[in-house]
Amino acid sequence: FSKINSDAIIDIVLKDNTKMLNAYYKILLETQSRVAKATYKSTIKMQRVIEIIRLAKAASVNEKDVLRNELHNLLKDRYEILKEEGVLQYHFLLANNESFYRAHKPSKFGDDLTNIREDFKYTNEKKEPVSAFVQGRVAHGFRNTFPLFDANNNHIGAMEVSFASDSFQWYLNHISAIHSHFIVDKNIFDAKTWQRNDLVLKYEQSAEHKDYMITLESM
Repeated sequence: FSKINSDAIIDIVLKDNTKMLNAYYKILLETQSRVAKATYKSTIKMQRVIEIIRLAKAASVNEKDVLRNELHNLLKDRYEILKEEGVLQYHFLLANNESFYRAHKPSKFGDDLTNIREDFKYTNEKKEPVSAFVQGRVAHGFRNTFPLFDANNNHIGAMEVSFASDSFQWYLNHISAIHSHFIVDKNIFDAKTWQRNDLVLKYEQSAEHKDYMITLESM
């Protein structure tokens, strides 16, 4: 083959692989969306979960601790099952964007996420669900955020069902047999953040560029 023919063949293969990855990507997005919506619908049917979020609004710090512990006991087994479906974050917030309970990290709570997560801010202001690829304080992911309402249809907060990009990497790599990975601009985090050992996702230096990191597969 001439170089022109070789380049043409390479171009065809690259375009075919790109189309294949794009198709798998859309399938995975739809699958995750269905899991997120099913999780939301099944969760809001748990009356005690909704009551806990409602009560937390006016609760004292000690009362919130009691309510949070009860919520953890109600949802911890469910979260273990959700992780098998690729869910990374099963997260509940109050209407003021205060983090109330993170199933993936129960020990961290009480932080105001108004200026950290636009999806939470939007959902709690508009009382509408939102799905997007969103960067958080120490992790990025495919986020599905839903409004929460009490039995009288009063808005009480929001819940998140999120999937990490490494789950996409795993499926794309194993199903398509085509390597893929996400790269993240180092500037999205403070420099010291990358050195922390408690990051939800694990990163290493990207081969593409010194200013980017890649997430490591955990599945």
